[in-house]
Amino acid sequence: MSLLLGLVNALVRPLIRLALLPLNCLTLGIAGLIANALLFWIVFALAPFGFRVGNFWAALYGSVVLGILHGLLSGLFVEEEERRRRR
Repeated sequence: MSLLLGLVNALVRPLIRLALLPLNCLTLGIAGLIANALLFWIVFALAPFGFRVGNFWAALYGSVVLGILHGLLSGLFVEEEERRRRR
């Protein structure tokens, strides 16, 4: 699942973000949030293991939780990397 999510984020997400840039500016980021939820839903629809997301709201919740976890973990590892560089 993480490999499929990584591939979709690496290949499809930049194109969608570029296409939605004007709408994202008008809606103050809500279009980006909806795009993330749709990508999350698409990844789980393509998953060969039978994972499914019930509806759009579940996909939105899942993408928000995944984004928060990504932010926390990347912040933790970036801080650790910065400490290593300072030594």
